[in-house]
Amino acid sequence: PVGRDTTVDTEATVGVTYADGSTDGFGGVLPSAVDNSTLQSFPPIGSQAWNSCAAWAMGYYQLTHNYNLAMGTSAKSYTSNRCSPKFIYNMINGGVDNGAYFSDALNMGVKHGCITWDKFPENTNYREWDLVTDHWQSALSMRSNAFQYVNAMDTAAGLDQAKQLLNNGYVLTFGTYINSWQYTTIKSNP
Repeated sequence: PVGRDTTVDTEATVGVTYADGSTDGFGGVLPSAVDNSTLQSFPPIGSQAWNSCAAWAMGYYQLTHNYNLAMGTSAKSYTSNRCSPKFIYNMINGGVDNGAYFSDALNMGVKHGCITWDKFPENTNYREWDLVTDHWQSALSMRSNAFQYVNAMDTAAGLDQAKQLLNNGYVLTFGTYINSWQYTTIKSNP
């Protein structure tokens, strides 16, 4: 069911064990596709400001979705149920707009939670901190548990784990170092 916590038996790689002790085998039939962005817990697609992709991915999307999934609330129309990526980015960017690490964004969610969008919305100031004590106290209710990784994505077991998590209503976040990409500008088609 949607939102069930999972652990994977990496020795046997034959199934998922849920926090309640029940299991599902990976051999079961999964749907050919799922679209978890249609769930009420998933926030609307937003417009990232600055180089704040880690805060948007881990805060706005991942933390917002997981919080609302666990609470049974909606992120679709209530900004009071959405994590402010500005709060996370401005706390971890060192005062410069050079991006941030996913691990720093995740640790903000674990240690401090997240101030909601309605209290600290996006604007043009990537150095501003929210100094309202009540906002910080309310952020504690949106803290996440320790984050986890899906390992061995290049194996059948790793892919099966990712598919099962997606089927259970979770969203997964993948980070890449964009400066390591090899690319070229597309030329005009004469």
